[in-house]
Amino acid sequence: MKIPCKFNPLGFGGTITVEPIQGGCGVFVFSGSTPTSSGMAMSDIVLFQQQNNSMTVWLGGAVNGCMVNDYTSAAVSRGGIIASAVINSRGTLRVYSGGIVSTAVINSRGALTAAGGTVRSAAVMCGGELNVSNGGSAAGVAVESGGSLYASPGVYLNGVRLDSGTSLTVSSGTSAFNVEVLPGASHFVSSGGISRDVILHSGGIVFIPVLFGPDSQTALTGSCPGGTFLAASGSSLNFPIESRQHQIVSWGGMAASGTLNGGSQTILNGGSASCTAILSGGVQIVSSGGKSNVGTVFSGGNLYVQYGGSIDSFTVSSGGRLYVSAGGSATNIASCAGATINYVG
Repeated sequence: MKIPCKFNPLGFGGTITVEPIQGGCGVFVFSGSTPTSSGMAMSDIVLFQQQNNSMTVWLGGAVNGCMVNDYTSAAVSRGGIIASAVINSRGTLRVYSGGIVSTAVINSRGALTAAGGTVRSAAVMCGGELNVSNGGSAAGVAVESGGSLYASPGVYLNGVRLDSGTSLTVSSGTSAFNVEVLPGASHFVSSGGISRDVILHSGGIVFIPVLFGPDSQTALTGSCPGGTFLAASGSSLNFPIESRQHQIVSWGGMAASGTLNGGSQTILNGGSASCTAILSGGVQIVSSGGKSNVGTVFSGGNLYVQYGGSIDSFTVSSGGRLYVSAGGSATNIASCAGATINYVG
């Protein structure tokens, strides 16, 4: 059926084509200037600020192609879906529990909120904003430089790409998977948060601000083509430090059961490491006030103990290298034939 322009505040001089979804009778209702789709399908909807438009899609309703412009709003409730949405400056789109938005572009000053609903594939452009809250979820999200992604406690994220200058914080009860941290981007994992299969590029930062370990619900796993992993007043567990990637453990931080596989790790004043495996190309530097206890330096691995730093209970395998500067401490060191141990000063 077609709705004539004079009854169609969305048409802006055109018409809206409304087709029943197969198997559903559906209704299409205007309340003032607000259209509501239930059990119907619509396409190519444009909301204009001049006409004070808003739109709600619910209970089997579907919109394919929706543009939300200045000071207009759209909402998707349980059973509704909007595909191919563009949210422009000062436009808002909300997705409630049971609602779905698929393929969205959020432009500058536009906002998309998954308040219990689901977002599938979204590009957050410079100045745009995506909020995931109330148990909502988002998958396939690209946050471009200058864009913002906010995740409230208890939400689910999968497939997030963070461009330069952007950040993502995963807090208690939130689960994130496949987060890619590009150069200049940062990823924070708070107490009780989970972030698995992180890809950390050179120039990116992953930060653990609070303690977690085997008895905690906080978790971080992933691969590191490069970048910096920070553990300050917190702890990392079983996190691999690969080639071109660097970990800094500062005051109150602890790196447990880490593997330095071509990457480097610096233990600063008040930081500590335990059960560390330093493989070929891996480097651990224990600075003044830092401690590293129990570990193995394998062939091609390097361990440096600087003035005021201390290590205990290390094994240096054949081909491994240990350098202890004047004022550094190394106790209970076992060495194999072919190992290199140098005490300087």
